[in-house]
Amino acid sequence: MGRRAPSAIRREVRLFVPLISKSTETRAEGYVFREWGEALRRSEAIIRRRFIVPVVIDPGYDGNPAGYKQMQEGLRTFQFGFAPEGRPDASLRTALTEEIRAMRRKEEA
Repeated sequence: MGRRAPSAIRREVRLFVPLISKSTETRAEGYVFREWGEALRRSEAIIRRRFIVPVVIDPGYDGNPAGYKQMQEGLRTFQFGFAPEGRPDASLRTALTEEIRAMRRKEEA
C-alpha cells in the first residue's frame, strides 16, 4: 500500500489484517505503526462488523499477545488470529471466510 495507506485505510479498506511478529518488535518506529493507528481510528466509527483482525505469524505464539510490546494498545482489544509462518490456522480461515462472505452479501444486497 505504501504512502497511500492512510488514505486507503480511511476510505477503501474493508477488512484490515495487521500482521504481528517478532520482526515488528525490533522496530522503534515505522510506517506500519502509522497504518495500525489509522485503522484503529477508523474502527471507532464502524459498528456491527469486524474491521480489524490482528494476526500473529510467529510459529511459537502461545495465544497471549502481551509479549508484543510494540503493538498499539487498541489492537489488543480485538480477537487475534494465528497464521504460523503465514499459514492461517483453521480458526482464522473460518473467521476470514465468514467476514468476506458477509461483505459480499452486503455488496449484492
